[in-house]
Amino acid sequence: MRIAKTNLKDKKLYKFRAIAKDCTDPSKPDPKKLHYIERIFSQNELYFPSPIELNDPLECRPLFICGCFNDPKYKKRYVEWAKRIMIAGGNTADPGAIQDWLENLNQEQADFLYVVVQ
Repeated sequence: MRIAKTNLKDKKLYKFRAIAKDCTDPSKPDPKKLHYIERIFSQNELYFPSPIELNDPLECRPLFICGCFNDPKYKKRYVEWAKRIMIAGGNTADPGAIQDWLENLNQEQADFLYVVVQ
């Protein structure tokens, strides 16, 4: 992030929006997109689509991989972290049962839990 701030300091960032054609009539602009462009100037408002509206299925779905679960030191830290998070989140299971369950996770399950808990 520091690099981006340094490189972009006192510079402008531009976003060009195309006035796409209407699918039903190519001679007309798409009214929905035209509306968003109009609001940029009239309301000083930018449109940010939700993740499900994006055309790239991997956008807004970063891949998180936790450390190597085969490393005993890492696994111990991970189990303690996940246990604290689960208990603080209101999990009513016995802390010993949570500990046992976490210690029996495989790498794929640990990666999934890491994403869900974040």
